[in-house]
Amino acid sequence: MRRFKRKTIPTPQYCLNLALAVVRELIRRDTLVAAIAGRDNRQLEYIFGFIYNNIWRKDSSAVCLELYHCILNTYTAEELMKTRGFANVTRLLELTSSNFYALGRIVDTIVYQSRDLPHSKNEQVVESMYNYSSSNSENSPECKATSVTNKRRKLNVT
Repeated sequence: MRRFKRKTIPTPQYCLNLALAVVRELIRRDTLVAAIAGRDNRQLEYIFGFIYNNIWRKDSSAVCLELYHCILNTYTAEELMKTRGFANVTRLLELTSSNFYALGRIVDTIVYQSRDLPHSKNEQVVESMYNYSSSNSENSPECKATSVTNKRRKLNVT
């Protein structure tokens, strides 16, 4: 009797991991430039499509950027301008870069303006907790004078 072998269908995640492993191995062996060189426009379209679809993933962004920079260093500007995928990936990277810059500016504004805000009720409660004197030896005048943790600690209460 013949046994039936079940074929396993590779998942998209498996295919992505396989492609990333191949590119990482080419980078490790310093042969990525040789693998990229000599490609025609159709093959470059596939590579740019891979970069465009996977550059936003955290596990593949470094590999995609390395692949993109390798293509930039290997081909001339005239050759790359003939490829539609190059324009798409370049536009995506410029948009992502400008969004990160704008996000960084917003974070800076929030961080620096929060220093100038008046104290909230929660901070006043924390202040009163530190000003509360108890009878334990930790708050005694002798202990406060010699304590290394004499300074008030700031708590972040949200």
